[in-house]
Amino acid sequence: MSKSEAYYIVNEATAIDLWNGGLDKIFPKKPYFYHPIYFINHMERAGVFEFNPYKGLSYKDLCKKGAKINEVYNRDNPAGNKSTNKCTLPTDWTVVDNPGFTTKPSNIENKFTEGNATGYGKVTGLFNEDYLPVTRFTKNKIEYPYSVYRNYYYHFGVDFSGKKGDPIIALIYGKVVAKCWISSNGRCLLIQGKTSNHLYMLCHLSSYGDKIQVGTEVYPGMVVAKVGTSGGASGSYSETTFKDSAHLHLSIIQSKANVKVADVLTAEKDISIKGGGMEKHRSWISPTYLDPFNYKYTGGWMQNKTDDSEQKRLELEENYRKQLQSKENEGAKK
Repeated sequence: MSKSEAYYIVNEATAIDLWNGGLDKIFPKKPYFYHPIYFINHMERAGVFEFNPYKGLSYKDLCKKGAKINEVYNRDNPAGNKSTNKCTLPTDWTVVDNPGFTTKPSNIENKFTEGNATGYGKVTGLFNEDYLPVTRFTKNKIEYPYSVYRNYYYHFGVDFSGKKGDPIIALIYGKVVAKCWISSNGRCLLIQGKTSNHLYMLCHLSSYGDKIQVGTEVYPGMVVAKVGTSGGASGSYSETTFKDSAHLHLSIIQSKANVKVADVLTAEKDISIKGGGMEKHRSWISPTYLDPFNYKYTGGWMQNKTDDSEQKRLELEENYRKQLQSKENEGAKK
């Protein structure tokens, strides 16, 4: 078949809806006979090739063996106080929706070895998990947990296991709408889903996939980025913030079709990255986060202890360092 013939068939498939009497318009007599390119094009339009290897798994079965899962926000009691409404992970929470993206870990301990999820990344952090006890970053060999900076903090997405450089693949169709550094999320890739219209934010990346640019169409199985360790707070952005715990953080943000990036992200600003030169930085404008495994539930709540200025952050870190030193001195006296 010539290129012009193939082009004609694809355009015909785009113009005529196969699922709404399209075949009857082209082939009035049955049975139907149509070219594979025409058929495949419509399959793609309908999202037939999207897949979810985690569908039906319980949230507990998603988790990597040995991963510490803290209490989660009790979504069954939505009227509860955000700071205290917690519970142990229920056994009946199961995967309903497609997270859109995941890792393909190189280490066997990071991936499933049986079932539909074989070869794909395990979860090390759940949506709306209480993240106060989790280390935000390490400085001068001191681990600073989120509790230093927050009164309460529920995780904005899910974490998939992997090591630096492991591929991150698409499970859905979509289009790249932004490549930038987004605050503590580090190097990010923002993709709008073709079926759901939601925005999928891939975080802490070490690099983007080959030829990934704004406007690139992604498809199931495509490598869109590589697992990394980038992140940090304002004034201390770094390529190695999570050097001891490389992973993919995935957030899903509720959105509408054909989103305009300027409506969801602030304007670009040049920032300096320790160990990585310069990057374009942007921040979110009032996002609504969805549970990547069940879009019905929203969340990702946090509350700063006072404000999020660099000066205040340094004060909180200094107070925490003094507390640790005081405990160490008391221990030495015993």
